[in-house]
This record gives sequence, C-alpha cells and structure tokens, in this order.
Amino acid sequence: MSRNYLILGASSDVGIELIKEINNNEETSTIWAHYCSNSKLIRSIAERNGNSIIPIAANFSDLNDVKKLCLKINDSQRLPLSIVHLPAPKLLYVKFKELDWEDCISDVNIQVRSIFQLLQFFLPRISKMDQRAKIVFMLSENTINPPAKFTTKYTMSKYMLLGLMKSLVVEYAGKNVNINALSPSMIDTKLLSEIDRRMLDFCGALDNILAPQDVALSLWKLLSVHSDNMNGENVLFSGTSNEI
Repeated sequence: MSRNYLILGASSDVGIELIKEINNNEETSTIWAHYCSNSKLIRSIAERNGNSIIPIAANFSDLNDVKKLCLKINDSQRLPLSIVHLPAPKLLYVKFKELDWEDCISDVNIQVRSIFQLLQFFLPRISKMDQRAKIVFMLSENTINPPAKFTTKYTMSKYMLLGLMKSLVVEYAGKNVNINALSPSMIDTKLLSEIDRRMLDFCGALDNILAPQDVALSLWKLLSVHSDNMNGENVLFSGTSNEI
C-alpha cells in the first residue's frame, strides 16, 4: 500500500540513506524530502518502484518557512502519514560556562519548535485517517545513558523532544497513530565535522560510532509494520547493540 512520507532533514547523511531505504521498500509512495539550502543530494536519488521524491525547502529558524512548508504539502492533498524528524545543528563540544543562551535558543528553534509547529498542523489531521500514522523523533543516547561531556545545548534540546514525544503519546492514545523515538550513539556524519576526532576519542564516542545507513535501517523499521505494537518507546541503538 502506498504511503506519503515527510522526512525532515532529508538532505542529511541519515536522511539520504532513509530516502533510499523507503525508495527500495515502497511502491507508488510520495516522499516529501525537506532540505534547508541544498537539494542536490536528494535530487540525485533515482526514483524506483513508482515512488515520487519531492524536495521541499524550509529554514527551520524561520517560523514563516515552516508554515509555508505545511501549507504547500496540505494543498497537494498528499498528507504525510509517516513523519521523521532529523534536523539538528552541527554538534560542538562546549563547556557549560562558555555557553551562550541565544545559541541554545537557536538550537531549540531548529530541533524543537519546528516539529512542534509541524505536528500541531499535521497530527490532528492524520490521526483521523484510516491508515495508521507513524511519527519518529531522532533523539540521542544522551537521553538514556549519561550524556557526553560538553554537550549541554544538544542534550537539552533532545530532552525537550523526548518530553514532546511522551506528551503526544498520552494525548493521542487510542488514535490510529504510533509515536516513537530512536536514540542512537554517535553517528559518523557531517554533524561531527567541527569536532576534533581526538576529542571524540577522549569522550569514548569512537568506540561505538554508527554508520548512517545502519541508523536509516532502524528508522525504517520504526516506520514499518515492525512498530505497529510500539508506542511511546525511546529505542536505544548503539554501535554494540540493535534493539529494534
């Protein structure tokens, strides 16, 4: 059965791999692929099995951009029954005493305010549809295990997302929707490009670092029938174990 997907942060390393996974496993589905400034990688993916991959731009620091994205998808009459939220600024290791509060707010706007606004628009609509809806948040092992040092800004946003996820599960209990989260260990992506690898080694992150395609496969399982009986779960996925 065809579905409509909305991948937020689709131009990221994990997002690209997730699009490929959906494209290989689905037929005649629509994949709304969100990006901020560069759609080249998305456009380079060959459509398969009658699927449509539609790049859609939005700057999640701008409330109006998020509204425009919602309205454009709504006007197409192809509402997304599966939504995955991936966006996050590049990870930086910063001591708490050196953090700037405005930078923290910027992080919250990108990671939390964006999906808050999107789900306020889409969730009441898709939760009433006949097909089962799936919402998946990308969190972090920081929300399950003790967080890595110097990641206060990143960890605060992830815990806000966790709180949002848990609250939505309670509010939409009994509806035809599954809302879950994946909490991976460090992923080898562009988000780590500004961190000295020696610092990653010092913090122990290199011991269980994940490949983007492995994380994409776990996300795909949370979108598939494998998760029909899962709701409100924050699934730990580390380099040493896969619990899905």
